[in-house]
Amino acid sequence: MGNDRSRAWERAKMGVAALVAAGALIGGPQAALASHRTYNYAVLATDFRFHGVPSVLPTADYDTTFINLGQVPHVLVAVHLGPECQDLSTDEAIAILDLSEEEVFAACPGTSVNGDTFAFGGGRSQGSLTVLSGQNWFVCFVDNHYQLGMLKSVRGISVG
Repeated sequence: MGNDRSRAWERAKMGVAALVAAGALIGGPQAALASHRTYNYAVLATDFRFHGVPSVLPTADYDTTFINLGQVPHVLVAVHLGPECQDLSTDEAIAILDLSEEEVFAACPGTSVNGDTFAFGGGRSQGSLTVLSGQNWFVCFVDNHYQLGMLKSVRGISVG
């Protein structure tokens, strides 16, 4: 489990630059939960904001269309920082995301990366994201764009 977690985090945070340079689409792991329903969902990005992301979403799997209206590449990564790091402010989340992988997992046990999708400027892509119960963060790790405003808190709630 820890090895899968580590690979997902490394790909999300550290591997983005190499993927951008290679022109690859990130095909993220999906934390599939059998009881979840799958929704179709679209997220827009500009330089340096996510648009169309509500502050509350049902806990579910999402087949996501990621549309990058900006000029530079962006990645949409769904991160759940674990039970000890819930209800963070944006500044607190940035401080956590600035830590090394080991420090993030030590500070926020149970952290998971629940899907990602990449799009070049002016491009679009498809990917799978999972919203878990509690506070999730949609993050762009390309060149630390989350520090410039590409970070959105999404509360996952159970419905039905």
